Amino acid sequence: MWNPNLATFSKLAQSDKTFNIVNGIFNFNLFPNPYQLSKALATLVRENDWKTYTIIYETDDGLIRLQELLKVYNPKDPPVMYRKLGPGPDYRSVLKQIRAKNVLQIILDCKTDNIVNILLQAKEVKLLEEYHAYLLTSLDARTIDFSVLGDIKTNISIINIMNQNGLEKAIRNWELETYQPVQLSSKDIKINTALMYDALNLFINSYSQLDRSEELYVKPLNCDPHAISSHGYPLAAFIAKKNMTFGRLLGPPLSGPIAFNKFGQRSSFQLEIMELKNHKFRVTGTWDSNNPNMINSTITSEDREKEKVQEISGRMFKVVSRIGPPYLMRKPPIEGRPYVGNNRFEGFAMDLIDEICKILNCTYQFEIVPDNNYGSYDPKKKSWNGLIGYLLDRKADLAICDLTTTYERRKAVDFTNPFMTLGISILYAKPNKPPPEILAFTNPLSLDIWLYMATGFIIMSLIIYMAARLNPDEWENPHPCDPNPVELENVWNLKNCFWLTLGSILGQGCDILPKGISTRMVTGMWWFFSMIMSACYTANLAAFLTMERMGPTIKSAEDLASQTKIKYGCVRGGATSSFFKDSNVTTYHKMWVSMESADPSVFEKSNDDGVKRVLSSRGAYAFLMESSTIEYEMARHCELVQVGHWLDTKGYGIAMPTNAPYRTGLNQAILELQEIGKLQELKQRWWEEKNRNSDDCKVVEESGDETAELGLDHVGGVFLVLACGIGVALVIAILEFLWNVRKVAITQRTTLMEAFIKEKNFALDFRARQKAGCPPPLEPAKKKSSN
Repeated sequence: MWNPNLATFSKLAQSDKTFNIVNGIFNFNLFPNPYQLSKALATLVRENDWKTYTIIYETDDGLIRLQELLKVYNPKDPPVMYRKLGPGPDYRSVLKQIRAKNVLQIILDCKTDNIVNILLQAKEVKLLEEYHAYLLTSLDARTIDFSVLGDIKTNISIINIMNQNGLEKAIRNWELETYQPVQLSSKDIKINTALMYDALNLFINSYSQLDRSEELYVKPLNCDPHAISSHGYPLAAFIAKKNMTFGRLLGPPLSGPIAFNKFGQRSSFQLEIMELKNHKFRVTGTWDSNNPNMINSTITSEDREKEKVQEISGRMFKVVSRIGPPYLMRKPPIEGRPYVGNNRFEGFAMDLIDEICKILNCTYQFEIVPDNNYGSYDPKKKSWNGLIGYLLDRKADLAICDLTTTYERRKAVDFTNPFMTLGISILYAKPNKPPPEILAFTNPLSLDIWLYMATGFIIMSLIIYMAARLNPDEWENPHPCDPNPVELENVWNLKNCFWLTLGSILGQGCDILPKGISTRMVTGMWWFFSMIMSACYTANLAAFLTMERMGPTIKSAEDLASQTKIKYGCVRGGATSSFFKDSNVTTYHKMWVSMESADPSVFEKSNDDGVKRVLSSRGAYAFLMESSTIEYEMARHCELVQVGHWLDTKGYGIAMPTNAPYRTGLNQAILELQEIGKLQELKQRWWEEKNRNSDDCKVVEESGDETAELGLDHVGGVFLVLACGIGVALVIAILEFLWNVRKVAITQRTTLMEAFIKEKNFALDFRARQKAGCPPPLEPAKKKSSN
């Protein structure tokens, strides 16, 4: 009897010389070529966009089967870990090490019988959750009953070479041959059985086809001597050239179409990519060895997105957040009405997840992270704190607050699309304007200048007086009609000299002017001095009024970096500090060095502490924080102001564990809220409507925009000087009036009261335009002599 050797097992597949002549025996390998099988796994990993993953293998042969995965690795990608299981049956120590590395994508290469045990232990160490994804390399994984794992949401993918139609036909053929039902399902047939069946099918089909073309004579052989059939060479050559897709007697091959290369290795086969869904496998794609760099998906990406959104319906999310207005605040307690559950909190984050759940038909439960931190990585402890650490420990599904999406955080967790766009800016206190002084109009000139001007005014008046008396041109004829007057008159008495200098410096002039050359020279120099001093005073007065209306003394980050008087800082360990720490911009790096070296420290534990420090520093401290929070704090505290533009552009997103299946649904909900304007409405509600001081700050801001006008506080001193001058003038007028009353009483020989009443009545008679002159005083009567 002739017996060709048709190799079917993977051990023969590992040899590079699978088709050779050894003692006249020819080998054909029906097991998939390890190189091509590894190529299929590498293509699947690339199509799934696995940047980092862990390969768990049981024996060193597994690394040979996965050789193409090693070639696919890009040095720029995150490192790929390799872990050998070691002797079983307890693999928890290895699985715990993988869990500590926070690995989510795993390739498992082990014996089929060990898969369930390994996955059960992975479930115990929380390595089989909805965020994880497994790829099983065993071709017999389809025969495993995964229901023993319980209700799991882990993505488990396998590869399958079996032809479902061929399996069902083979089972029917066996039932026909045995004339009784076969207690066997297509799921129970393993790869070795199928390949043995295909080997027999290939031999029978090839022999029958070769026998029709040329008659094959089979002679009886004795099993004891090593005799070889004379038909071996032609039959081997026929099989090597044959491409079998259907057997006449046994039907199609169970492992798909069969073809061999010149080395006797199987060169053509197809694989199905199957995914565990509700304890059943479904085909999600196919791979063909003739096109090894592509996966033909049977489920479109749109269908997958719809499935993920549907899975969210009815789900309850565990949401973690931190206390920080206006994103999340505790409701003020009401006597007799204790708050429980979500009713304990309110804020923008609560309203945001509430609107999202209305769209996705889900529920949520809020809790507060114990340390109230956003999340920063500690290189010494090699762990995250705050919200990020809470997510990595799988204590929550979502983290919602003013959590900035950064590169470091993005490597640890996933983020949705931003629900708010913002940037780092500078929070500063408006300069405290002191109340204007009553004599603020004198500030443009120093006290020394005012004293020098007053002294100069007196000296110049006296100089003009002396020059006028010395200059003969200033002595004039008091009677122009008399060409030869007995006396000449000089109009430049002290009163007129002081009036000339005063009118000059006030820009009003005088009704009399000097005529002599010397007096005109002195007067001209005084006019020049008065012009310069008046111009300087006017310019300085405008500058003083402008400086009172100016805002902060810093206008940008460059201004902060270039000075040392105003200190500046940010939240320690937050996204803002990471921005300055990792920045390559010279200005920002200089600011980071200055912040680190400052003593006392300029860093704060929270934004609230930073705002309090800005308010209490009175312009000596600036705080760097997100612009959205600055807008909220400006609405609460009217004395705060945002300085300059954004230093960067970033966004707040909802954080979740990496590879979370509900990320797509949340993105769609956020996009819908953005399109209908709901996000802007929520921001307006918590930044303005729910803020008690926002209206007051708006009034202050609007009134501040109208500061082009001067108030009474600025020019009140001018009115005071006017009132004092008028008061002094009235006092002098009264004194002059009383002096004139005394003079009239003496001249007209009347009493003071009679003279006072007469002069008062005339002064109050506003119709009178002329006044009688004073008669000469009466001479006293001469006394008669006694004779």
